[in-house]
Amino acid sequence: MEITAVHPQQHDPERVAIFVDGTFAVGCHAQVWLESGLHIGDALTPAGLAALQESEAVRAIKDRALRLLANRPRGRVELQRQLGRGTAAHPAPNPAHVEAALEQLTAQGLLDDRAFAEFWVEQRDRFRPKGSQALRAELRGRGVGRAEIDEAVTPERDLERAVTAAHRKAQQVMSRPGINARQFREQIGPFLQRRGFSYGVARAAMLRLWNELGGREDLRDVESEPDE
Repeated sequence: MEITAVHPQQHDPERVAIFVDGTFAVGCHAQVWLESGLHIGDALTPAGLAALQESEAVRAIKDRALRLLANRPRGRVELQRQLGRGTAAHPAPNPAHVEAALEQLTAQGLLDDRAFAEFWVEQRDRFRPKGSQALRAELRGRGVGRAEIDEAVTPERDLERAVTAAHRKAQQVMSRPGINARQFREQIGPFLQRRGFSYGVARAAMLRLWNELGGREDLRDVESEPDE
């Protein structure tokens, strides 16, 4: 089989139509054609044709991945899951093609679990602070490895995060007439623990907020009393 012509496609000038022995054989992105090293007049074996089709499939997956990454950073496992599911416009692809696209993105520095983990923690700290326990669980759920999580999650900042997370709620609680230390603790403590903060961090944050917002009783004394 001989490549007899290569023409830009009318509906998409970035793609080319490849003709073999005068008959249309395959369409692909112009970059795939250039990277193939083939030329008009070269022989195109069945294996060569299959290689072109595979390269085109990987390129299409990579383009879809780049569109997803343009919205926000993603971890490798999360992106792999999204690409593997497919959509109405893009049926579930060959897993080997997905893996090849991910390898290319990683080699180009466009897919980095460490950078993704840092981005995730930064966004949580900015918009919805959570404790280290919750952050670790969220990142594990997205397939980020332990080493990357350890570098991104900073437990020493948990007290700062807890104070920020509970500040607005603490103001709302303190605005209620007759609020006392026990009621404050019962509102703020569980709120912080649901956000993944340890008991010790939640307690320290409550004490700081109680004092900053003008609490009159000693919150530590109330905490030492048995619950009724």
